[in-house]
Formats: sequence, structure tokens, C-alpha cells
Amino acid sequence: MGLVLEGLLGVSSSTIFKGKGYIQLETEDDIDKVYEPGVYAIKGTSYNDQTLLVFSHNLGQSTVQFRTNNYGGFLVFRIKWWNGAWGTWKTVSLT
Repeated sequence: MGLVLEGLLGVSSSTIFKGKGYIQLETEDDIDKVYEPGVYAIKGTSYNDQTLLVFSHNLGQSTVQFRTNNYGGFLVFRIKWWNGAWGTWKTVSLT
């Protein structure tokens, strides 16, 4: 499984789910600059106390961000394409 993920995502499977600690956001737009793969705890803004999971190819060329609160109340994701434009946050429904 690890080698499959490495091939698909272009990153080492040992860094994909690595805890990166806290990130402090001054504005909600600051989340746009988080490209390094890993798991982050968010502090600040309306995203306070949420978790961010980032997958990235070539550190920002294309990036997927998943965001959830720590209580499982919601899960959203968005994609940044190679042209630099972020998509809108989309809700993931598991029902």
C-alpha cells in the first residue's frame, strides 16, 4: 500500500500522515499557503481547533486539503490545480 501511495502522490508514504503540529492562521486565506504533506492542528480564525490533512504533488503544483473538526461533525475538501486556483470547499458525505 505504501508504495502505491508513493507512486500516486509522488511523496514518501512515511511523510503522508506525519503530524506537523499546530499552524497558526491569522486569516482564513493563510490556509491557502499550506502545501507540505502531513496532518496539522489549526489554531486561529473560524478554523480554530480543526484538523487539516494535506496531500501535495511537487509541493504545491497540485494539492488536496481535507479539513474536519475534532468531533467528527463535518469533513470538507478542496483541490488546488496546477494553474494555482483553489477550488471551493466541498462537503464529504459518508451516508
